[in-house]
Amino acid sequence: MILQHFSWQGVLVVFLVFSIVWYAAVLLLFYRKDLSVFFNSKILVSGVPLQRSTITDKKVEVSPADMETAEDREAEILGKSRLPEGMSIISADLIRFSAQVAAASPG
Repeated sequence: MILQHFSWQGVLVVFLVFSIVWYAAVLLLFYRKDLSVFFNSKILVSGVPLQRSTITDKKVEVSPADMETAEDREAEILGKSRLPEGMSIISADLIRFSAQVAAASPG
């Protein structure tokens, strides 16, 4: 049989090489912008970066007016959502999992 010619050590080496190639490809595809910023930043002798400008540090603020318009657009496209038949919204203090037992008076 042809599989008898492969040793476990050879199989493990092939799996290790393929795993390294796979994770390197994933890192390059999904984190290439962050990696380019990381490798292009100037580093002092102490190891502290001189310039720290990463893509993830940028914050985008969305005004409440923009959020309302997005909700309105969604409501126009899909229509207003409603609860399924027989379901209602109640407050947490109305939820009971067992019958209340009256406190027994001693004696």
